[in-house]
Amino acid sequence: MKKEKFELCPFCNCKDIFINSENVDMEYREGYWGECNNCGARGGFADNESAEGSRYAIEEAIKKWNTRPTEEQLRTNLAFFTTPVGSK
Repeated sequence: MKKEKFELCPFCNCKDIFINSENVDMEYREGYWGECNNCGARGGFADNESAEGSRYAIEEAIKKWNTRPTEEQLRTNLAFFTTPVGSK
């Protein structure tokens, strides 16, 4: 399995990204996410249970950090959030 590398932070362009982890809820599920050491931006959360163990959860957290929405996804989201309530 190839080792994933972090992409630069999309907010501050920093390359110092690390894996962070902690228990996230009252069930004490442990999980991981990528975090920028400069601006504190966080990537998507990957828990041990859904990722079949910590090694896979860390790889999943790196993949989630590296995932960027396409321009089409951004435009769709922007249209959704700027449409007044009650209009189509």
